[in-house]
Amino acid sequence: QPRNVRVLDGDSVSITFWVSGDGVTYQWYVAKPGSDTFYESSNKSDTYRTTMSASVSGRRVYCVATDKYGNSVTSDIVTMEMR
Repeated sequence: QPRNVRVLDGDSVSITFWVSGDGVTYQWYVAKPGSDTFYESSNKSDTYRTTMSASVSGRRVYCVATDKYGNSVTSDIVTMEMR
C-alpha cells in the first residue's frame, strides 16, 4: 500500500500502487486540499506523480487497479503534505 508523503516545496512526489495480474489497468482519483470529493485523474499508470507546492499540499489520492477479468483492488487514501 502507498504511504502518506511529506516533502519540501518544489520536490517531486511519486506514489506507486502496483498489483500483479493479467492485463492490469490503473485509475487514480484525486481530492483537492480541503475537499472530500474525489474526481477521476487522467493518470492511468501505476505511479501518481506531481511536484509539491502550496496548492498541492493536502491533496489526497487513491488508485483502483483492475485486471482483465474485472477484479479490482483499491489502494489506501494517501495524503501529500509540504513540510
